[in-house]
Amino acid sequence: MSYHGLHELHIDFQKVEYISSAGLRVLLAAQRRMQMQGRMTISNVSEQMQALLEATGLSDFFQDVVVV
Repeated sequence: MSYHGLHELHIDFQKVEYISSAGLRVLLAAQRRMQMQGRMTISNVSEQMQALLEATGLSDFFQDVVVV
């Protein structure tokens, strides 16, 4: 994934019902990169997805991500 020149990344979870471990790794990589060069926002996180992030311990990692 190329982030060259990207200063803001917005991910809309409105239609996300499931995310695999590979998908979680992509989110982690994106968050790490955006911490260095900009801002990452995630919107429309369902209760189910929030519970998954909490169960996996990733909710703390995404604490700096703005959930709108």
